[in-house]
Amino acid sequence: MIELDLGTAALMSLSADLGDRRADVGDRADVGDRRADVRPRRPSSATRPSVIGFWQTVHIPSRSYDQFMATTTRQASALLQIEEQEQVLLRFRTQFVALKAFENELIARTGTRVFDITNTVVWEAILAKRDLLVIHFASWIRGMAENGGFFGQLRAHHFRELRDAFDNARSTTADVGRQRARVEARFAAAAQRGRLEPVDIDDLRATVRTELDPVVVDRDSFRAHPYERGQKANARMLALAEIATSLDSAESLLNDLRLLVENGTLGYSYQSLTSPEEAAADLVDLLLFGSIFRFATLIGANALETTSAYWWQRRDAFLAALKTEQEAQPDVPLNDDSLIAAAQHRIAAEREHH
Repeated sequence: MIELDLGTAALMSLSADLGDRRADVGDRADVGDRRADVRPRRPSSATRPSVIGFWQTVHIPSRSYDQFMATTTRQASALLQIEEQEQVLLRFRTQFVALKAFENELIARTGTRVFDITNTVVWEAILAKRDLLVIHFASWIRGMAENGGFFGQLRAHHFRELRDAFDNARSTTADVGRQRARVEARFAAAAQRGRLEPVDIDDLRATVRTELDPVVVDRDSFRAHPYERGQKANARMLALAEIATSLDSAESLLNDLRLLVENGTLGYSYQSLTSPEEAAADLVDLLLFGSIFRFATLIGANALETTSAYWWQRRDAFLAALKTEQEAQPDVPLNDDSLIAAAQHRIAAEREHH
């Protein structure tokens, strides 16, 4: 079986042969109306991609990022160091939200029913995107902790700034609510000591590296080396929910550090012009039925026609008819041609009746 989320009992495992095009999907609650009118916030220029050629993608930097790159690491402030890492995590969060939307949509459509993977391009692209998220996230974790990385830069060039911010956060004139509580929780030994020391940055680096190590182990044992027979760690591939937990931890770390230096936090939101639920619905259409044109044809709607229903407006009724037909033949894939024909006949009969 092939699995997108290994935390779901029967959702397709990468360890199996991709040539097996049938998959079972674990049971989850329906995510509801997936064609809502969603207008997500326009992404900043720092995260808006510009595609050049066929494979090459460059990221147009924002003004603050330009300013960061124009300065040396020694000249940049601790806040700019934090902002650089925030931009990376924003990209990871956007990728995760898109993957989770796809998983939710697929489960809502198929439940525990068997189905055929009709569009392997879409399926393998989703699996590759999931694995690449883990690979890049693991690389970010390693880079943060390595010599000369984020923590090393803070310790070498911005420690005095952090110490002053720590003292200010704990002073009687500072906001003694959220800022002080979170700073003291993040730097517990320093709070007990009453003073931030370089060893506290070292301890934070070690703590974060240990906390996020499951992502690195997953990358090394599975995502980046799926076909090698070398020694594998005593671990397993992480489910999307577990990846989310690690992302939450990384975002919390940066927010605590931002709270320390400027008493503010960043909300890590989805950065795309397209609703993730809407995109996921179209991708699952492609996965199950091959192309939008074929799907529109099957349900009696023209993908380009504006005078009658669009294909997505007839999607739910068609899928309901498919599920009804499959109840009598549970071993037949949900999107099998025989069930599709039966569902078409059922819908046509209902229309004639009404």
